[in-house]
Amino acid sequence: MSNVISSAIFCARNVDKAEKQDKIGRWAVAAGQAKKVVDYVSTLDNEVGKGARTAVNALKTYSESEKLLSYAGKAIDFASRKVNPLICVSSGIDILRADDKDSALIKNAAALSSMFAVEHLMKNHLDDIPKIKGIDKIAERVMKFAAKYKIEGKLPAIIHGVAFVVGSCTAYSLGDKFGTMVAGEVNGKQ
Repeated sequence: MSNVISSAIFCARNVDKAEKQDKIGRWAVAAGQAKKVVDYVSTLDNEVGKGARTAVNALKTYSESEKLLSYAGKAIDFASRKVNPLICVSSGIDILRADDKDSALIKNAAALSSMFAVEHLMKNHLDDIPKIKGIDKIAERVMKFAAKYKIEGKLPAIIHGVAFVVGSCTAYSLGDKFGTMVAGEVNGKQ
């Protein structure tokens, strides 16, 4: 579930960036993340999952006779498997479109480096956080709350997904600010 939670949040953020910040490369990233969400939802054994499976199957059937739709489906499938490389391509597009390409390069490199480094750490260590002294007691209370309302199977996955998004976005933002500071220093010395 955490993957679907983080993918849904990241998808919404990328649509927002594409619309409000004119980051056109983020449309491909958002499409890939949306497909991940649809893929997960279609595995659910409930009405929502059955509806998603029906819609996906209908699109697959229709796309067999429509070449354009078939190519779009292949592109979206590719995007869902290559989200991080597409984020890098999107940054490259932003750099090429920027008035100050040097500053844009520094900012994007710092932001992406920070984000990917923290995401790597979170993938390897996020599950260890509830074991940290002090946090372990909070985690225990949260799990008691979850058991009381019979959501103990879903709550940790939701928290995990949200924590991953928060860590990733925070790292990107701090990297962007650091990159902005470095770009200002570089540009000030020229």
